[in-house]
Amino acid sequence: MKIHFENQSIQTNADTTTAYGTTRAEKTTGRMQVKGSGKMLTDISGIVMENAALKGQGKTADESAGDLLQTMVGLQKNYMSVMSDSMSGDDISRMMKEGFSPSDVDLSDAVTIVDKIKAELVKDGNYVPGYTDDVDLEALKEVGGSEAGARAMAKALEENDVPVTKENLEAMQQAMVLFEDLTRPSEEAVAYLLKNDLAPTIEALHRAEYSGQRMSGQGYFAKAGESVEVARYSYEENSQDLEALEGSIEKILERAGGKADPKTMEQAKDMVRRGIPLTAENLEKAEDIRSIDPEKVREDLYQQMAKAIASGKDPRQTSLTEENSVYLQGEMLYREVMGYSDTVTDPLAAEGKEISLRSIRRSEQAEAGSYSKSTEVLHARRVFQEVRLQMTVEANIKLLQSGFSIETAELSDLVDALKLAERQQETVLFGAEDAGKSALFRESCIVRDEIPQMAVAVLGSVQKGEISFTLQEVEISSQAYIAKAGKAGEAYETMGTQVRADLGDNIKKAFGNVDAILEDLHLEETSINQKAVRILGYNSMEITQENITRIKDLYLTVQDVYEKLTPAATLRLIREGENPLELDMEELADYLSKKAQEPEESAERYSTFLYHLEENKEITLQERESYIGIYRFFKQLEKTDGAAIGAILETGERLSVKNLLKEMRSARKNTMDYTVDDGFSGVEGINKKTSNPIDAQISAAYNARLVAAIPALMESRDVIRAGIGEEDTPEELAGKLLEAPQEKENNERIRQIRKEILQTAAEETAGEESILERLEVPVTANQILALRAMEDDGQAMMKTLYKGRERDAEEDFRRLTEAMDDPEKAEEAYISYTEKQGAFLTEAMLDAGDVLDLRQLQSAYRQLTIAGRQVREEEYHIPVEIAGELTSIHLTLRHEQGSAPMVELSAMIGETKMQLSLTKTLSGYAVKTENGNDALKAKILEEFADIKDVDVFFEQASGSVETSVTATNAELYLVAKTALSAIAKMTGGNHEDLL
Repeated sequence: MKIHFENQSIQTNADTTTAYGTTRAEKTTGRMQVKGSGKMLTDISGIVMENAALKGQGKTADESAGDLLQTMVGLQKNYMSVMSDSMSGDDISRMMKEGFSPSDVDLSDAVTIVDKIKAELVKDGNYVPGYTDDVDLEALKEVGGSEAGARAMAKALEENDVPVTKENLEAMQQAMVLFEDLTRPSEEAVAYLLKNDLAPTIEALHRAEYSGQRMSGQGYFAKAGESVEVARYSYEENSQDLEALEGSIEKILERAGGKADPKTMEQAKDMVRRGIPLTAENLEKAEDIRSIDPEKVREDLYQQMAKAIASGKDPRQTSLTEENSVYLQGEMLYREVMGYSDTVTDPLAAEGKEISLRSIRRSEQAEAGSYSKSTEVLHARRVFQEVRLQMTVEANIKLLQSGFSIETAELSDLVDALKLAERQQETVLFGAEDAGKSALFRESCIVRDEIPQMAVAVLGSVQKGEISFTLQEVEISSQAYIAKAGKAGEAYETMGTQVRADLGDNIKKAFGNVDAILEDLHLEETSINQKAVRILGYNSMEITQENITRIKDLYLTVQDVYEKLTPAATLRLIREGENPLELDMEELADYLSKKAQEPEESAERYSTFLYHLEENKEITLQERESYIGIYRFFKQLEKTDGAAIGAILETGERLSVKNLLKEMRSARKNTMDYTVDDGFSGVEGINKKTSNPIDAQISAAYNARLVAAIPALMESRDVIRAGIGEEDTPEELAGKLLEAPQEKENNERIRQIRKEILQTAAEETAGEESILERLEVPVTANQILALRAMEDDGQAMMKTLYKGRERDAEEDFRRLTEAMDDPEKAEEAYISYTEKQGAFLTEAMLDAGDVLDLRQLQSAYRQLTIAGRQVREEEYHIPVEIAGELTSIHLTLRHEQGSAPMVELSAMIGETKMQLSLTKTLSGYAVKTENGNDALKAKILEEFADIKDVDVFFEQASGSVETSVTATNAELYLVAKTALSAIAKMTGGNHEDLL
């Protein structure tokens, strides 16, 4: 089998028919280049040794790329089941903080995003803390065999940040059963692992011991000067040829950093006999495998198993030579490489030895200038520098997951492998054509994270027009400002609200008269006003109301961008062809605000906000309702363009949340209309008699920014410690939230629910992934559950959708049935129906008072979205009341080539599923129903009695269905409409006979 990876053809281990020995090769000094691969394999002084039955030895970077691709595809397919077991509370928390909902991540992105999250947690040092699910102790004892064993396994999982679940414990126990059979690896087992390129895991070692002993010892080699002819030999044959190779073997051992003592020489010869390439990598792997002592490993085995699970592996895949998970290994290797000097490769290069990270680790560290700058030394330095440039923790993780040995690989191969790993990640996130956007994504995330530390004074440069208001320009200007301040020993204030401790007193002394200035300008002493005055002071700018308002707008825009430009939002922005670093920040903030208002994202943000309030035991029910009320109010105020603000200002009342809310209710009650025309002064609504248009526009922009920023601040900040209340003005409220601690995503309930969604979606499916892909709906855990709910129970969506408005369901049924005259008319009516119901659900989600109600509404919204896509395949979910119960009729029209045209209808009524199909035959339409439904059959016959050219009869009378029969679209839709009409006439009362 061949896998094509980035225009490179890769032969996998599954194809074992052709040997390297029969491949045309170019001989080079001490190396052999495989034609077309561009990669090098070590030879033995011109003698190439391979085994025809063992394709894949001495893996090149290209071959590892194939494994990498296979690994990533496999992980994507099993994402939900693997990650539900390996994602910890911290993983889920970090993922949500970065704007990714675990249950809403598209499976095509999931593996890359999860690895990114885990890598960042490791880099931040957040690796050890874990959490324990509620697992019954008796269940633990049953799985672990004893209470002590169960507790030991649970402890290991906790310490490695892995959820303690029954599934994880059972998997560990199964691995232990295999481990108990292991002894020190025999030479046959070592050879088996090397030949099959297997890591020394519990499962592989167990297989090696029972399979390795039955392996043939035969191999083959090509003699010097022979490019095609092959001489076979066994243990007993060609001993003189092998003895003649001793000098070459010694050189290879020395280049690999080993010693050519009798024991090592014999082991090397044994590898040659078995047809195993004698490379530095294989020599080191063999050494590692031989060193395994199961009795010594046993004392730390639970820890190793837990680390394997943390890496997304089955415990049976626990390596007995690795001490850490792939995530921690990836981070440690990165730190090791970055910590070496530029001359670290000099000793090995000067002596002509193989250079790998492991050989570097074992060699003597060189001092600068210790070795002559020979071609070999300079080349090795350049390759090592390239390793540094290409290596990231994420790329290391990908290579380790694919089985690539970073530590033992020759540096040039490591460079190639790192490039391929990076390219694969970029392709997953941005596609093959836009892979270069990965660098922009990383840089954008870095710059966004630096916003709180940027010098706030640069906003004065923006207002004066000295720099553009982009993230890139602000960052560059900030760096220059900070460098200048540092040289002069001057204090500076950051964009963040927490003033540096060493600068606080200096700033207070320098701006001790800020409040007096604000009083003279008739402005309130809010933290935002005070900051604006200081910014003007840093820039020696005139302190006026206009300048203060404009600076506040700029400052709040930066804060709004910081809150909303999560890595998830950045990823989406770049995919849409925008550059976050070069967009005007006001445009960027507007874009992010619009995205945050999209129904699913808005509901997800709101659900997180509700979770925190529901789980907080420090607040009363009344306080909780007050916080929810303020949140909803600003979400609604944003939709009305802030008209209530202008109305309050014209009355002269205090611009408090309470007064604004009262004005909003009054306007709604009196059905007041606000007209936006050329004379509209903006959301501020300042009295036109005393204000000029420029003032009005600036104030309008600022208040609009305030209104848009507050909900995001309430989602991400600790609203309880912020001390906000209904008497606050929007500016006071925003100032308090900005100074409040950022909310940490440590809510156990949120994490548990997210994990339960993954686990439920990971259960055996009926092909939901392929259906969603066909409908062009993101393949996520939530979408899989939504589709499953539609297919299993059509009642849930309709009951949620029409709760308290059953008459609307009757009207929608009538309209949709009447539109069943032809495909175009039916599709148009159905799309209009889903759009109307979608708008209703959007409003209902914001009005939800608790998480449970919101989750039901979210599920209904997702189902409705899927239903809107299914109409393209002539599937309809139509609301109807049957036997006094609101449910959904799933109507499908089928007229595929080679199949008889058919109309299918199904509906859940209580616990019973009603199914009806009308199939076109030579004589008309055969009726088939399940669960009896004699009354419905009779009604269908009655309905069709008056329709010309359409005969209907029970299936028993029809005989076999003729697949060659065709039907026009018009006829098929008429049959569907008539069947729906029959059902409608059966639903006027409590018709139990439909069941």
